[in-house]
Amino acid sequence: GIYLFNPKITDDIIEQECYYGFWKNNKKNHHGIYIWMKENINNTDFDNANFSAYIGEIRNDQYKRGSFLTKDDDNYYLYHGNFDADGTKNDDKAFFYSAKNDRLIRGKIVNNVFVNGYVAFFDEEGEVRDLVYVEFDSKDKVKALKQSDEMEEDEKNNAQEDLTRFRNVILDTDYFGELYQRYKDVKSFINEHMN
Repeated sequence: GIYLFNPKITDDIIEQECYYGFWKNNKKNHHGIYIWMKENINNTDFDNANFSAYIGEIRNDQYKRGSFLTKDDDNYYLYHGNFDADGTKNDDKAFFYSAKNDRLIRGKIVNNVFVNGYVAFFDEEGEVRDLVYVEFDSKDKVKALKQSDEMEEDEKNNAQEDLTRFRNVILDTDYFGELYQRYKDVKSFINEHMN
């Protein structure tokens, strides 16, 4: 089913939440999409909207494993991995993509903080331009850093293939545009048929 929350309007800005997915015992359960939308009332199009969305597994109103996407003006971010009961990101092999600098991280995330893993920057052709392995200590200081030319060939190739494959998957489809359109379609349907 679909649940569209009442909008909150402040100074020409409308904020609204929408859940689209499965329910069990009146709780979000199984798979679903949860969208938080913020846009100007007078200019409601994709370019001017800011939003976040969760897509994935939900158990008893709690996120389990999925993707969390954020569009903040022209910045696009995507996290894919596990979540704890309180929504905290914790995963040994999570992915985090930032379109701002075409950077992709694969590694360990503990309490929403990147602990260790591979960081790749891509060029205009979608090839890995820079690859490093980094590890942080408990005070967020770099504990270990390994450049790609210091890696064993298998390690380097496996990391590049894994990161490139994931990047291609998320860029092959316009997930951000599709989520925005889904929200608009749901809202339009509810306004036309259920008011």
